[in-house]
Amino acid sequence: LNSLPAMTWRTDADGKYDYFNESWLVFTGLDLNEALQGACHKLVHPDDARQFCESFDSVFSAQTKFQLEFRIRRHDGVYRWVLTAGRPVYTTTGGFAGYVGSCIDITDRKINEDHLRQVRRMEAPGKLSGSIAHEFNNILPVIEGHAELLKM
Repeated sequence: LNSLPAMTWRTDADGKYDYFNESWLVFTGLDLNEALQGACHKLVHPDDARQFCESFDSVFSAQTKFQLEFRIRRHDGVYRWVLTAGRPVYTTTGGFAGYVGSCIDITDRKINEDHLRQVRRMEAPGKLSGSIAHEFNNILPVIEGHAELLKM
């Protein structure tokens, strides 16, 4: 797990983190002790913290797999969007043992999605103005023809 490029984490059955790989620690700038003490929750963007905590608690109660998108502060202080996915882990006797999961930085994807939404919003007025121009272009020869007739 430590050699994976994805940020990887693990919790025990009580929801306490007990592992973070090197990629996660480098991304956040935390040392392992800080991360294990729960400092990682302090890195979640304030606007996302409530939803993050509620989702995390809800998933733990249900012991189901999950996927969350939220912003987390990187080692340089910049907030980045991450997609975290977790899967429940069970003991050999079938008891719930916690979660194992990973996070990937999806900031570039989010920026591209926002850009695409803006482009799509501008597409409709562009099509409308193009249609109007086309219709006006169709009428223009008729107007010119009538103007010529009036001139004669």
